[in-house]
Amino acid sequence: MPYFGRNIRTAVFGQSHAAAIGVTIDGLPAGEAVDAVELEAFMARRAPEQNRMTTQRREADRPEILCGIVDGRTCGAPLTSIIRNGDTRSKDYAAIADLPRPSHADWPAHVRYGGWQDVRGGGASLTGCAVLRDLGAASVTTISRSGLDNYGNLDRHADAQLIVNTTPVGMHPTCDASPLETLEAFPALESVLDIIYNPACTELMLLARSRSLPTENGLSMLVMQAQAAAERFLGHALPDAAAEDILKDMTLQFSNLVLLGMPGSGKTKVARRLAELLHRPFVDVDELIVRKAGRSIPDIFARDGEAHFRDLESKVIEGLSAGHGLVVATGGGSVLRERNCRLLQRNGLVLWLHRPLEELPSAGRPVSLARGVEAIFVEREPIFRALAHRIITSRRLRTQFSRSSEKSRETSDHQRPQHQFSGHSRTGHLRQHNLQGPVRNTRDLVRRCRRLMRAFPVQP
Repeated sequence: MPYFGRNIRTAVFGQSHAAAIGVTIDGLPAGEAVDAVELEAFMARRAPEQNRMTTQRREADRPEILCGIVDGRTCGAPLTSIIRNGDTRSKDYAAIADLPRPSHADWPAHVRYGGWQDVRGGGASLTGCAVLRDLGAASVTTISRSGLDNYGNLDRHADAQLIVNTTPVGMHPTCDASPLETLEAFPALESVLDIIYNPACTELMLLARSRSLPTENGLSMLVMQAQAAAERFLGHALPDAAAEDILKDMTLQFSNLVLLGMPGSGKTKVARRLAELLHRPFVDVDELIVRKAGRSIPDIFARDGEAHFRDLESKVIEGLSAGHGLVVATGGGSVLRERNCRLLQRNGLVLWLHRPLEELPSAGRPVSLARGVEAIFVEREPIFRALAHRIITSRRLRTQFSRSSEKSRETSDHQRPQHQFSGHSRTGHLRQHNLQGPVRNTRDLVRRCRRLMRAFPVQP
């Protein structure tokens, strides 16, 4: 049992599904008064079901002092206290002794502890610490609700380079939650790993991305543990490449394909046809707004103003953000609210349809008519650029438009033979060039979108 501290040494013990958890504190001077009422009030602060940081199981959480206190004062012996576990439901875990669960740390714990681990808990935190140490981490610190390292003294860990979230905070349906409200306490941070995989991009990951830090969710852990479970079930090994292919396929197939762009850039036409070709549900944000409001968009702008329209738009986007496998055409101004940007990234692969400004129409578009296309582009272009995972340009823009080396790969095929789509032969050409069926990879998706942009040119 490891102890922390020098003069006063502290050790915790027990397991979530054992009879109790507890703490032993050694080195306390004798004769110190212990206020039982204050202790209970302190413990009540972390009682279950109070907020997003506490367990949802119903347990009393009352400390029971076994030794170290006599007549309300420390006696010089180590002080040991336990909290008995109540709502453990351990029988729910009986079936997993020989079959690791995907999305849990069962298999890593099995390897780490030679099969003697307690299968009744996920063990994600302990296993994560063990793996990081095995990989050579200089120091691994566990942050808890209480104890020496807690959410109240995060500034003690300003040198942290990697944050790993092993809690369910931020998991669907409480996607707005995050174990950390800010990353300002970690100036040396280099990366964030969140073992949650639904949503694909959590609020914690978005905090990291706002600092241009690399992030990873827990889907890879889910797939690798599924491979381990399948190997045990089938009785033979599976190639590692199979899990990698499955991970890529799941990432793409379960992501919403979110099309951004200027008003009139063809998002609806391209998204609708893309959905048909990929056999995915198609959703148009503007169409949903019109359906819910029972009025046209110009009428909403004229009678209620742009702010009211943006409120309606935000509600629609929030409802779509929990979806999977959709093709979503957004309104041109949907990115003007920061919350919308976060929502679109939760389960979305964001594609920016970028056309030359002179090709964009303004007729029937209230904002374009009122402000002009150029002014709108100056305002929104930085947002499109920051949000987009891939930028789909028309052929005319390809010679003018440049990106960083990281994002230039999706436009590297511009020297390949170009195909024109027009009139009655449009559908035939789309099928001829294999735009139907499952998407093989992101490059394949970009290729299809680019050809659809050429198939559906806009008229200014």
